[in-house]
Amino acid sequence: MSHELIDEYIACAEEAASVNYADKKSVRQFNARSDRMRAIAKEVAMLGQDALVRFASVLDIEPAAGWAAHHLVEMADVDAETLAKCFERVKQAKLQAEAKGDLANAMGEEMWLKEWMARKSQ
Repeated sequence: MSHELIDEYIACAEEAASVNYADKKSVRQFNARSDRMRAIAKEVAMLGQDALVRFASVLDIEPAAGWAAHHLVEMADVDAETLAKCFERVKQAKLQAEAKGDLANAMGEEMWLKEWMARKSQ
């Protein structure tokens, strides 16, 4: 796997982080970046475990870490250590959202965690 996919993923996350929900063009760009990040995660998953391990380094890079945590769990069959790191990252996002008073995002992260932790424990 080339580092180009990782770099592109991080760039998309950085662009998505600057969304202006009051601007339709900005929201369209956000949606396009979100779709591209999902596609990159799928592509990496198809490349195999070594590629997934290298891609998991994104879990330590903001603002891509939160996106990557979701995408790795949803799109790939990751090892137990990476899965735990993804879940921990989402728990952090939930706490950060609560601290900011963003209860809708906090609740969304909580619901996602419950659903995916249940799925992955089966």
